[in-house]
Amino acid sequence: MGKTTKNYKLTVLIRDNDNREKTLDRVNELVSAYSVKTVDYQEDGLKRLAYEIDGEQYAYYYFWTFETPQEFHAPEITKELDTMEDVLRYLLIVVDRGR
Repeated sequence: MGKTTKNYKLTVLIRDNDNREKTLDRVNELVSAYSVKTVDYQEDGLKRLAYEIDGEQYAYYYFWTFETPQEFHAPEITKELDTMEDVLRYLLIVVDRGR
């Protein structure tokens, strides 16, 4: 019998400004919309960036691990993240439990 879900890890760096909570809510809604189950969520707080991004030296770090239906395609979520101006960077990877 085949596996019916895929596991993903998402890291998002959000700009340190007054819109941070609103942006975080939008990312949470996005993860909820595409996932079957959120396995883990962590806030790592405000950290200094290794290099400046869009004029910013600091960003808030957030991490999600979630399951999606097998037919989920990553461009669906990355397209939405690309439109969020306060998301400085993100990384979405598939987690291969077999390794």
